[in-house]
Formats: sequence, C-alpha cells, structure tokens
Amino acid sequence: MSVRFRSLTKWFVPISGTLVAIFAINGQLNTINESLANATTALFGRWDVLVVCLLAAAPLAILLTARTAPPADTHSNDPAPRSETRDPDSSPTQNGASEIVSYPESTERLRWVWLLAAIVFAGLAAFGCRIVVSSAAPHFTLVTATLARTLLATAAMLAVMSLSQVLTAAPPLPTYARQSWTAKLTLLAMTIMIPAAYVDSVSEGIRIDLDKALQARRFGLASQHAQRLTQLHPEAVIQDQPIQSIHADITEQVQRLNAALRRPLSSRATSSERGRRVTVLMQLDRNEEAIRLLIPLTHGPRFQPISLDYLGLCYQRIERYRESLNAYQAAVAHWTSQPADDRQKSSLASAWKGVGFAARRLNQRSLEEHAYRQLVETSTTAANHMLLAQCYREHQKTELAAQHSTIAAELDPELKTKSESMLSSISTDHFGCWLVPRS
Repeated sequence: MSVRFRSLTKWFVPISGTLVAIFAINGQLNTINESLANATTALFGRWDVLVVCLLAAAPLAILLTARTAPPADTHSNDPAPRSETRDPDSSPTQNGASEIVSYPESTERLRWVWLLAAIVFAGLAAFGCRIVVSSAAPHFTLVTATLARTLLATAAMLAVMSLSQVLTAAPPLPTYARQSWTAKLTLLAMTIMIPAAYVDSVSEGIRIDLDKALQARRFGLASQHAQRLTQLHPEAVIQDQPIQSIHADITEQVQRLNAALRRPLSSRATSSERGRRVTVLMQLDRNEEAIRLLIPLTHGPRFQPISLDYLGLCYQRIERYRESLNAYQAAVAHWTSQPADDRQKSSLASAWKGVGFAARRLNQRSLEEHAYRQLVETSTTAANHMLLAQCYREHQKTELAAQHSTIAAELDPELKTKSESMLSSISTDHFGCWLVPRS
C-alpha cells in the first residue's frame, strides 16, 4: 500500500464516519412534527448546531481513543518490523543476538475487540439519543441541554475515531497533548464551550425571528421558530413569557387555523369568504395556496383592490420578487387613480413600501429610491423617513441619509438611538464626517 493511499485513508475514514454520524443522529432525533417544511433534530435543533457539536468533540475523542487504542498494524519499509519486541526472559543466542518474540495473533484479536467496541459506541450514540431525548428533553434546562448535546456528540465521535484507529494507522499525538493536563482540560473546555457559544448566538437570532413572526401574525413560521428555540434554549423568554408557554399558545393557534382550513370552500364563495381563507393561509405561511385564491380577485368582476397588496406580499414571502414588484406596481396604479382619502393614502403607502422592498431585492436602485421618496411624500412618518435614510445610506448618498435620519429622530424620539447610530456610522464611512449635521 502506497504512502499516499494510506494518507488519504487516514482522512477518508474519520470524515466519512462523521458524515454517517450526522445522518444517523439526525435520523434518530427527527422531530415528531412532520408538518414542518424542514425537519430538524430534537435537542440539536438545526443541522449546523449538530455539525458544530460533533466537530468540537472531535479533538477530545481523538485524545481518548489514542490513549486506549490497540497497537496499529502498520506496514513500513524499515528493516525491522515495528511489532517486534524483546522478551526480557530470553537469553542471547550463540552469535550474541537476542531472541525476538512477537505476538501478531493477540494484537489482531485486540484489534477485533476494539472494532466491536467501536460498533457498540456507534449503537449507543445513535439509538440512545432517542431514549434520552424522549424521556428527559421536556425537562431540560439550558445547562442540562448543553451537557446532553456534549455527551451525545462525544459518544458519536468516540465511535468514529475508534473505527478510524482500527481501520487506519493514525499518527501519534504530540507529547504535550498526551502528558499535559492543561491540554486535556483545554480540549474538554472546547468540547463544551464552543457549541454553547454557537447555540447562544443561534438562539438570539431565532428569538428575533420569532418576535418578528409573531408581530406579523405568521403563526406557521412562528411555530417553527418556537420549536427550534425550545430545543436549543429551554429557558428562553419571549415577550416576558417562557418559551414553553409561547410555544404551547402558538401550537394551539395553528391547530385552530388548520381546523378552519379543513372546512371546504364552496366554488360560489363570496369575495369576503375567499379573503378570510387567504388570511388564514397567509398566517400559516401557505403562500402558494393563497396566491391561487388571490389571482381571480386581482381582475375581472370579482376585483378587490386589496388583493393586489396581498398578492405582492405572498410573492415577497416566497422570494419571487419580480412578481411581487408587478403586483405592487399594479396596486400603485390603481390607488393613484382613486380620490384622495385616508384609505387611499394608507393603501398607496403600503404599495410604495412593497415596491421599494422588491426593487431593493432586484437591485433596481433608481426605482427603490423613487419608491421610498413617494412613500415619504404619501405618509410622512418617522419610520418611513428612516427607511429612506437607510436606502440612501446603502447607495452611498450620505448627506441625504443623514438628513432623513435626523428628521426621523425629530418625529419619533424612540428612533433617536438608531438615528445617532446611523449618523455615527456615516461619519466614519466614506469620509462622510463633512456631510453629517451636528446640531
């Protein structure tokens, strides 16, 4: 066997073993909720968390297996085989050479025993996960969840590295890693702290997304976020309530909405009945189904002006920004031709905001700026001025960005901190300090 082939084998076995561990654990811990678009693993919550936990546990698993593995049956070009040992009870031969004794059969048996132990490790890591999670996960705290993730990941990587030790001639560890307690404690700390820090960062992002989904009444999406946050951070608090309580309330709301959808919609249903069905579908994030109901309401005898706005929003949520832009522009064209009143102004402002968002995603800068300028003219609010300021800032127009950011802070004192942050950023980017008002 060539040196290059053996070198490739040393990398192939642990990498392929790690991938098998990822799929095995994910399969054993598949979430019970089959309605989720993307199945997540219980306890680990997301694929990336599972991968980070396994990689963080790999160095510690290498250390443990290297200290306990049997001698590797390596092949070398050296004159004397590495497995030869000198029997302390042997006597010199007639020519003065010592008698050499080897134990190839016992070493081979030990390697098979180690291989069997590695398979047992793999079984415990894969099938034990389901038992642990099903019985203990509902009662996990943040600390116990972190320790459970660490133990499961370490067990899985011990199985992977044990197989690697049996099937390949793994290189010896550095002396300091084998003898230094500092190195061992460092590896243990890495195994626990790296995933914990990553989970904390991921949980904060999920918490923000969950809060936005609840504000938008997107209960289907909120249910997914709440379930993942419950798995990753069991002690999280959302809107001054524990995540378990929030998750239960969202689940109950989703069940009510699904029950409403199970009632058939007649082909002779009125526009208002279709509108209520669209609202329920959008709350469950079933946007494709909502689009099919909305399209007949955007033209013809059943035309409802608000359907254009809802259609643009549905296309926006499924990231079909060209169709979203067309729907919002149709809404702008309709409401511009209507008599000016409060309904016309609010509907036109919503349409211009949708046009601006779609134009940004399509990288149509001129249209984006025009849309947000029209938004500010139609509805002069602090939030709309801040949207225009952010648009100008992204387009390197620092003077206009600073101007509208300042107006937003004057109209709404709660936006003062955000405005000052934007002004501070502008003053240090693109030499904008000469353009920022200091009043």
